[in-house]
Amino acid sequence: MPISKNALKRCSAAFLIMGGLAMLFVGAWFGIANMNFVNQAERAPGIVTKIVGARGARGMMLYYPIVQFQPIERSASFVFKAKPGLWPSPFDNGDQVVVAYDADNPDDARIISFWMLWFLPGATILLGLGCLLAGRDTLRKIV
Repeated sequence: MPISKNALKRCSAAFLIMGGLAMLFVGAWFGIANMNFVNQAERAPGIVTKIVGARGARGMMLYYPIVQFQPIERSASFVFKAKPGLWPSPFDNGDQVVVAYDADNPDDARIISFWMLWFLPGATILLGLGCLLAGRDTLRKIV
């Protein structure tokens, strides 16, 4: 017996709503984790020493800034590859940045900027909302 169009629409709506809820959860989780890290982290000035490119999962070139900074009360400087990789890079060689780092583990460091901290959680939340709205509209069309 073939599946009815309404049943397919219900399945599509359920998939969109469940996917949207999952994206909202993941985006909020990453956003909260970033916020907690930044609130508890020490800060130090840093400099972008170079930009490295790497192919992403879909073959698109992503750019990662390499940042050098010296933690407060430490004699050695640290270098880290900032994530996430973005295209195009919002940074250039020689850019001055503010680095948030874990005082007990300076290798755990992040650039404090919208693009590096909030873009991916925000985009994930927006996509999740879009999926929820699309699922809701799909359910409305069934009735």
